[in-house]
Amino acid sequence: MDQEKENALNGMKIPLSPFMAALEIITLLLIVSCATVIFAKYEGLPEFAASHFDMLGRPDAWTDKVWLLVVLFAAVVVYAAVSVVECFPQIFNIPVKTDENNGKSVLRVIGVGVAFAKLMITLMLLSGAVFTCFENAVPPFLYIGYIAVFLGGSVLFVVKIMNAGKAV
Repeated sequence: MDQEKENALNGMKIPLSPFMAALEIITLLLIVSCATVIFAKYEGLPEFAASHFDMLGRPDAWTDKVWLLVVLFAAVVVYAAVSVVECFPQIFNIPVKTDENNGKSVLRVIGVGVAFAKLMITLMLLSGAVFTCFENAVPPFLYIGYIAVFLGGSVLFVVKIMNAGKAV
C-alpha cells in the first residue's frame, strides 16, 4: 500500500492550544531575556570565563567568552529548526497507528510534547550561559532537576500519545 495513504496525519497541522501558546511564549521570553543578560554582561566578563563546574560548584574548565554567543546562537537555531519540523507532523515516528478518528488527538499531544521539549532544551542550553555571566556555577541540583523533568515529561508524552492513539 502507498505509504502516503497510510499516514492519516498527511495534510494535518498541529493545532495551537492555549497551553502550547503559553509554552511557546515562555520559551521565546527565555531566549530574549537570556540574550539580554548575555549582551549586557558580555563586555564586563573576563576574556576567559568558567565553562564547566564540578559537583561542588567549583570551576574546572575555562573557555573564551565567545562561547556564550555560540550557545545563544545554538539555542536560537535549535528552537527555529524544531519549529520548522513541527510544521510537518507526518514525518514524526510515533508509536501508534493514526487514522481519521484519532489523528487530531495525536496531533494535540505531539504539539504539547514538542513545545515542552523546546522549552526544556532552551532552558538547559541557556542556563549555563546566564550563570557564567554572573560568574556563578550552575547548582548541580538544577541540571539533575532538568534531566528529571525532561525524562518525566518524555515518559508522560509517550503515555499520552499511546492513549491518544486509542481514542475513537
